[in-house]
Amino acid sequence: MKKGSVDQPLPTGFFDLAEQVYADDPQWIPEDQEKIRKAFHADNPWFLQGEAKVFCIEDKARAAVFFRPDLTIDAQSAAFFGYWETVGDEPSDSELMREVEAWARNQGAQTLFGPINFSTYGNYRLRVGAESHADTFVGEPHNPPEYPEILTRLGFEEHQHYCSLIWEPKAAAPLIKYKGPVRERLLADGFHIEPLTRDYWMANLPELHVLVDVIFQANFAYTPLTYEAFEEACGGAFANKLCPQRSFFARAPNGDIAGFLLLYPHYGPLVVKGAGENRVNEADLDYRQHTPLLDNNGLDAAVFKTVGVNPAYRRCGVMDSLIVTMIEHTMQQCQRWFGAMIRADNPSRRFGEHETSGKRWYALYRKKL
Repeated sequence: MKKGSVDQPLPTGFFDLAEQVYADDPQWIPEDQEKIRKAFHADNPWFLQGEAKVFCIEDKARAAVFFRPDLTIDAQSAAFFGYWETVGDEPSDSELMREVEAWARNQGAQTLFGPINFSTYGNYRLRVGAESHADTFVGEPHNPPEYPEILTRLGFEEHQHYCSLIWEPKAAAPLIKYKGPVRERLLADGFHIEPLTRDYWMANLPELHVLVDVIFQANFAYTPLTYEAFEEACGGAFANKLCPQRSFFARAPNGDIAGFLLLYPHYGPLVVKGAGENRVNEADLDYRQHTPLLDNNGLDAAVFKTVGVNPAYRRCGVMDSLIVTMIEHTMQQCQRWFGAMIRADNPSRRFGEHETSGKRWYALYRKKL
């Protein structure tokens, strides 16, 4: 298969602009420049199916635009824009987005969505609402508060909404009381819930690759990955972040993986700009090495970013059982849990929503071309 086109190297000032935008923001997680350069290299398997173009107005604004001929959303050919940053200069913003839209239109796109970095496997969305002094967790969108207004001014509209639910210890007992019987029935039916360790994740990576496609294929703009790309995105560096005592998987009576819950310590304090000279690169995070550097050995706050349930077992109580098990194993130490970035219309958002102490909101944007 012929490879698509890609700009190489990235334009002068690409990374400098982000440093400029977040110069005074201690909660920004600095970009992994090596990782981004690698993503835009022609050896990235994504370019077997897609093409990308990077635009940068030095010291003013930047964006990349991505197109795959096989990607349609709502029966229309779609392109994504991502890696978008701006200082808020209106003429520059307009010029940049005109170029982005023109390129996407020339590829055949009818609609432009973003921010999305390559695909929804990468970072995407804007944060549009949070508690004051919100502390960024790994994988969470973080952007200046004026970004949503700028996109609206450029003709974009909010298309999808997401939220992160925040719980405190007082929520644990009601949730266990309410959902505990669901788990009892699941176990009585022959299911098993066990810790999901890094070694287990890596040993079962081929099976998980297939399962992830099955679980998430109905998600917005989901794009399947080849096994090689999945291994790159969800292999060793990904598994190193897992909390092995508080991540869990469920096995069905026939041995199928019925679902899994991935929990991480809130690594934010180690990776944000405010960590200074002791800052850890996000790609280097390792539970064994870095958890002792966090408050309460990493259990002061925890993030469960992914709860995935095999569609064959979605009406069996697997999700509720996994979350209850996780809460039981963290309730004595944890001061906050984050249920990270759930789509607003996802039924799983209803789990414990009335017990939350706060919410953060995110949005994905769309513009007809």
